[in-house]
Amino acid sequence: MGDTVSVTTPRVRRFSILSRSTTFGYISFGVADGVVFNYFLWEIIDLNGMGNVGFIGYLEGPGIDGTNDQGVWYGPRDAPTLVPGFMEALPAPGTEDGVLFDSFESIALDNGPRLRVNGSLEGANVTADNNEAFWQGPPEDMQLLIREGQQAWGLPEGVFITFDRTGTGISRPKIVSNEPGDLVMLAPLAGPGIDETNDIAVYYRRAGEDQWHFVLGAGEEFDGLTPASIEDTPHIASGSGANGHQSALNDAGAFTIFVAFAEDDVTGIYRITPLPKRRKVPDWDGDGDVDLHDFARRYGQMSLMAVDQAASFSTCSPSTN
Repeated sequence: MGDTVSVTTPRVRRFSILSRSTTFGYISFGVADGVVFNYFLWEIIDLNGMGNVGFIGYLEGPGIDGTNDQGVWYGPRDAPTLVPGFMEALPAPGTEDGVLFDSFESIALDNGPRLRVNGSLEGANVTADNNEAFWQGPPEDMQLLIREGQQAWGLPEGVFITFDRTGTGISRPKIVSNEPGDLVMLAPLAGPGIDETNDIAVYYRRAGEDQWHFVLGAGEEFDGLTPASIEDTPHIASGSGANGHQSALNDAGAFTIFVAFAEDDVTGIYRITPLPKRRKVPDWDGDGDVDLHDFARRYGQMSLMAVDQAASFSTCSPSTN
């Protein structure tokens, strides 16, 4: 009979209380006395590598009703506080006078420390075509990042960013960030000439810049092929990277996109590696459009990582001069 092996598994018993609902009598941080948490959007809680947490909570108590009972909290696990101004019925930063927060949809953190919040709007001149937005920044200086209805960069006049794309796949912009603050966005589109075959575009924005750079749009010819209807493509992995979630954007600013083409069984994964900061992207190849080839030449080498049918592709390795 062989030796008996005894294995002892340690029990993890250390817990840290972040917040509790009113059932346990825990107050909320950063609001008036007597106001307590009533509920949390439990599926919208994020944690960064610094140990800070971010979450969306609901309140009840003196002065709280259905119009102002939701807010955004961020900070150390033992003392998260209300992000200044990020509560329902308060003015939304970067918007015109009379535009207020109506609700909050999501929150994402990185190690900047920065947070990114998606919220909906109400008030002056707010319609179904411009009633959502993203804000980003350190909690004390949150700035408007993108608003529904604004002109889509690098595309014909009247084509705009939408948060209400129908069908399968994403319905609102999907944004990932890295620790330095670079951003990649998968953006749904609407407007003249836009249908289900060309209603997604990929954008890139460098840390410290305000300009989004158009990378690739569905429906346009690319390497002799046409990106398919965009339910799955181009694809950007979720998460900020700083919170342990999978991300397609690394801290050097390189990112990957997955492209499936209308041609049967042809897909590819491309990596774009930016070069040091340069001027505005020109029409390098002279084809009348500032597209993926021009972007790659200005910002770095675009390389083909993997394809289903390699013979159907020609790898793009543009000059970086």
